[in-house]
Amino acid sequence: MQAAFNRQLVARKALKSDIHAFLRGYFGINANSKYIPKDFKNKEEVRVSVTEKFNGRMTALNLQYEDLFK
Repeated sequence: MQAAFNRQLVARKALKSDIHAFLRGYFGINANSKYIPKDFKNKEEVRVSVTEKFNGRMTALNLQYEDLFK
């Protein structure tokens, strides 16, 4: 059981890292920042892009995109 948990934890960390790299490269967003600038108008575009690109991996890890800046 512990081995499965560790594998999932490593996979989740890798997914998070890949999403951060994608956001930095494609949108110029520092995903490690606690705040996204208030003038950022493409939140829906970010959501769609992230879910399109990473939905398979997110589903496999039982994760959903959650907009924390509603």
